[in-house]
Amino acid sequence: MTKKRVAALLCALVLAVPAASYAQSAYMTPNSIVRKPLLKPGLSSSLPKREPYLGSRLLYKTTDTLDNIFINDAGLSRACQRGRFLQVKEMQYIAVVDGRKYGAALYRPNMIHDPKNLADKDRIYLFKSQGTSNCQVFHKLI
Repeated sequence: MTKKRVAALLCALVLAVPAASYAQSAYMTPNSIVRKPLLKPGLSSSLPKREPYLGSRLLYKTTDTLDNIFINDAGLSRACQRGRFLQVKEMQYIAVVDGRKYGAALYRPNMIHDPKNLADKDRIYLFKSQGTSNCQVFHKLI
């Protein structure tokens, strides 16, 4: 009986050692996907830094304030609130004004949804809070 216990103990040790070393290098998720271990607090990540506006295309950037450069258009803002003047894909094109990010669009069918033809061809449009009843549209001559 002691030989069986010793044999069982040796088998358990042999099987446990690779599992322990495997558990240190990665962990298994419920879906059996192997992932790298999480970083401990205070350790820097080896991943490259994120682009500031990843997934968006920057159309306009300035350090001036929004009120100094752009005009708030009440008619276009009402149309935006009703869904009649919008970016085709929200925040695909952006403008950074005074460190804040706004949706931006030029007069092009791939940028603006404008069924009533409210947009002028020589302007850039900024959208704030698109998709809400508080949507505001600002514009500026190019």
